[in-house]
Amino acid sequence: MRTIQRGREALNSKFFDEPLISEDGKVVIPSPRAILEHEERHHANTIEQQKQLLIEKKKASLALDNAA
Repeated sequence: MRTIQRGREALNSKFFDEPLISEDGKVVIPSPRAILEHEERHHANTIEQQKQLLIEKKKASLALDNAA
């Protein structure tokens, strides 16, 4: 379920909110490089979030150990 939620969040980013058809009627397709850069940013952000969660978990664990 969490994977589906993250997928939906990624689809709601600005990258996907841009119109696919320009004002003059031409279809706008992101380049493979733009898609790759978006995916790279998404994965880097995910890794950073996981890192922060692990740091907070370690702090909480140490606090519990010191309280005992």
